Amino acid sequence: MRSCTIENGGCGPHATCSHHANTNAVKCTCKPGYTNSGSAVNVVCEDSCTIENGGCGP
Repeated sequence: MRSCTIENGGCGPHATCSHHANTNAVKCTCKPGYTNSGSAVNVVCEDSCTIENGGCGP
């Protein structure tokens, strides 16, 4: 079992870990200001401003 108490559940430093007690599943959610540039299974949280210029025009 890999809970959120051990190495943030495998979530990165810009993610929040949540643990589902019934299934032992760990879910990583990006903190405010960060966007997942990975997948649902492999969450990679990057600064929202670094992805496509934060949605701002050139």
